[in-house]
Amino acid sequence: MVGFFKMWGVSGITTEGAKISQPIHELGICLNDWQYFENLNASDKTEMIAVGKHFLAMKGVFDRYLDTQSKNLHDDAVKFLVMAAAITQAQDGQSWSWQAVRHLSQGLYGSMDETRSAFYLMNKPIFDRVASDVKEMIEEAVG
Repeated sequence: MVGFFKMWGVSGITTEGAKISQPIHELGICLNDWQYFENLNASDKTEMIAVGKHFLAMKGVFDRYLDTQSKNLHDDAVKFLVMAAAITQAQDGQSWSWQAVRHLSQGLYGSMDETRSAFYLMNKPIFDRVASDVKEMIEEAVG
């Protein structure tokens, strides 16, 4: 069980990130429905591409954190979990809710902290697939 103080220590990061996660949620909608992305105006497409690039950069940090357990990468790894939670929420067809994003990201954090090997086996392939989809979306949009 993740200790109360450890979870409390990340609750500020997850709450702050969840409250501003709506663009990440929209990226998840775009990944689910390419037509939705195609119908965005040029400015919104540019924003989704920037959000996608930020997601990919944060996934790189998250992967390094999983490999090294570097305390310097911890907070950014938690921020990535918030992003992953927002995308997952969208891909599951749920409306955006920062509270639900926070709850899911805290669950992901607890799972990662308690059962690292199980977390890695269950979630890493999902994160890798989403990252691959984001890369593909960006490549097709940019041409």
